[in-house]
Amino acid sequence: MVILPMKIKGIILNLQISFQKIEKEENTLFAENNPNDQGEIQVNKINYFGKEISEIERARMEKTLKYHPEILTEFIRRNIQTEKDSIIVRSQVYKEKDFCTKYTVPQPPKKGNIALDKLYGKLLNDLRLNTKDRQHHTFLSFEKIGLKEKFMQEKEGIIREGIDVLEYFNQLRFDTIDDSLDQTVQKEIAIRPKNFSIYYQNMAQQNSKTYIKICRLHQQVYATQPSWPKLTEQQKVYIKATDSRKAI
Repeated sequence: MVILPMKIKGIILNLQISFQKIEKEENTLFAENNPNDQGEIQVNKINYFGKEISEIERARMEKTLKYHPEILTEFIRRNIQTEKDSIIVRSQVYKEKDFCTKYTVPQPPKKGNIALDKLYGKLLNDLRLNTKDRQHHTFLSFEKIGLKEKFMQEKEGIIREGIDVLEYFNQLRFDTIDDSLDQTVQKEIAIRPKNFSIYYQNMAQQNSKTYIKICRLHQQVYATQPSWPKLTEQQKVYIKATDSRKAI
């Protein structure tokens, strides 16, 4: 799960980021080479660079793709040839390595943008590397992927590159994480190194500041409020309830 921490009214609200258009098919029998699935990305048989690789090299490559997801995005943009506007992504195998989850997701942004490429790659890695039995939560920092930097340029540069961000954000979902999942997130924060808690707090604060700038640009360009993540009444109740619990 890709988590966006946002500090709103003094409270950190964790939002899950995912694709708006996504199809999910669980318990799919894994086939290493399926000619019917064009534009397919498999985590289990990586031929990203056109050759068979050893287990050691595969592990090294996966580590690189985890910390530099933009490499995965750029590879897909250059090498996946399909007339569809979507690609197929398979998760790691489960159930004694016979089954996986198959996802159909949008292709990456057509125009290269390092921040959006990192975001897309993170979302893809989230699907590829996780299963119900093995979940790893990724915390998203707008600053770390380069979005904050894009909104610190001269006005002309902000508008030119910012519009790409606005258009791409319309393809994403921002959902409030409910209480039960939030408790799982808090446990994961607790078991990480001590300095992560401070980093998490700062990340939520910086994410909110960048988000405000994105919203202002959205209003300037479209003369409307963005729908991501525009708080629903349920989310507002959630913030109030969390605030009440903090006050007790």
